[in-house]
Amino acid sequence: MKNQYIGDIGDYGKYGLLRYLIKNGINIGINWYYTENDETGHGSQNKYLTDEKFKKYDAELYDFLKTIAFNDDKTLGMIESNVIWGNTAFFGERVNIKDRTSWFDRSVKKLSDKDLIFCDPDNGILGQKSKTAKDSDKYIFPEEIEKYYTKGKNIVYYCQRARRTEEKWKETLYEMRSLPDSRIFPLIFHKGTQRAYIFVVHKQDAEKYEKLLTDFVSTDWGELFEKSTNMPDPSTIHPIMGYDKEIYVKPTVKNPNIIVGEFTYIADSNFESHVTHHYDFIGDKLIIGKFCQIAAGVEFVMNGANHQMNAVSTFPFYTLQGWNMRPPEFSDLPIKGDTIIGNDVWIGQNATVLPGVHIGDGAIIGANSVVGSDIPPYTIVAGNPARELRKRFDNELIDLMLKFRWWDKSIAEINSLIPILTCSDLEKVKKELKTRLG
Repeated sequence: MKNQYIGDIGDYGKYGLLRYLIKNGINIGINWYYTENDETGHGSQNKYLTDEKFKKYDAELYDFLKTIAFNDDKTLGMIESNVIWGNTAFFGERVNIKDRTSWFDRSVKKLSDKDLIFCDPDNGILGQKSKTAKDSDKYIFPEEIEKYYTKGKNIVYYCQRARRTEEKWKETLYEMRSLPDSRIFPLIFHKGTQRAYIFVVHKQDAEKYEKLLTDFVSTDWGELFEKSTNMPDPSTIHPIMGYDKEIYVKPTVKNPNIIVGEFTYIADSNFESHVTHHYDFIGDKLIIGKFCQIAAGVEFVMNGANHQMNAVSTFPFYTLQGWNMRPPEFSDLPIKGDTIIGNDVWIGQNATVLPGVHIGDGAIIGANSVVGSDIPPYTIVAGNPARELRKRFDNELIDLMLKFRWWDKSIAEINSLIPILTCSDLEKVKKELKTRLG
């Protein structure tokens, strides 16, 4: 952020967003990523302050910016000292290229008691640019976002689209989605140069921020801002607008022993209620890959359901009050290990998956099936117990699909692959996969 940008149309939108969050109880710290003014001429997009129609978005803010935007000596100190910020904390040291780590660590300390850290670099996230480049002070580094995040902070950072292609811009918006249990909410500002405010939020705060941003764009500010819907968002809970009976599972899971990949969904609003007999003292895990489709009524039965079978009675005296029995040794219990579901697995309605089962990538489980043994990749099973009906494809295509692993590609690449993934001409698919695999 440079002093010369103060009062620009983008500045107005930025402060309007932050003020909205503050009014709704968010405790904010700001790292300006301050840099010195330059001679580029940037920072002159303030004609909106001569057009009263822009006042409706935030009249108090508009009037304040009007008093300083046209001053040659305007500074961030004028912004910080104004009452529009409540108890917001600021870190305004100039970005130190020579000792950036110490500079950044001071920001972490200064803003340590804030819940949301707003970062305002001139250009946005560094991406492929070298950290030693002359203008690296205009960027936020991915590891700086990560450091705030690992300190328990939610982050929102400014990013300019600049010359990025549409595909590259989409990738940039979700660049930090690999942070553990993070949810990404890009908010796009369209007036003037296209830019984004990218929220990186811990999953326990995701619903709160999703609602806040949805409510924000439903105000007058929605004429200038929009939530990004140009790319599938793995942090979204409800992937079908207006329908709450189908959810992406990963953003909702709270149990650390349930691990679910991105874009796996279930036809229900509460996934963990479908995982039964899952007790901490046993420690078994349910691991589900990406892009799985789980129908209503599916149950994952975990190892806590199994009773001791090597004694003359299976009654679990040790779990019930009043009975004089210590828990049996683990070696006396039929513990079958973790339950592991691959990627792109379709599990039909009311199917039951028993403890310790491994289901391979691309398998299909018929409705009402009871799965008690491992299922190979790309196999269709049904029944009680579930038995193999047939392979979905011949061995050659199965091998190609397992090597290709489309579910591990970027979102943009998967979008481009949809004509292949949905093609019923399997020989054509084989040919295309061979070409792509080289």
